[in-house]
Amino acid sequence: MNTTVIDGLLGKDAEAHTFDNGTKLASFNIAHSDNYKKDNEWIKQTSWVKCKKFSPTDFQLQNLKKGTSVILSGKLKEEKWGKDNKKYSQIVLMVDKISFGRKFEKVDTTGTKEETEGDDLPF
Repeated sequence: MNTTVIDGLLGKDAEAHTFDNGTKLASFNIAHSDNYKKDNEWIKQTSWVKCKKFSPTDFQLQNLKKGTSVILSGKLKEEKWGKDNKKYSQIVLMVDKISFGRKFEKVDTTGTKEETEGDDLPF
């Protein structure tokens, strides 16, 4: 089974691409933070995860903005490519589902925060 669920904050606005056949692809990165204790001191560790979502809804595209809190589920996929006779690879989360949790929270670039209770969301 290849299922992954992760929460985090978008590092920048999602980039959308439309292919010739009309299929849309949203690409974005999220920062996921964990805390652990080392020598009686709490350490915050942040990991960045590259994510891709085929056929995102208009609502998702409008709200996948920098600072938005999301919960994602999907499958991990290794992407491979070559450049200048070197081979590269990276793990990407191919997103099946995007949730904004009980509270949809978005921080804009001015540092203000908008909150909407989950019952007010259109899903």
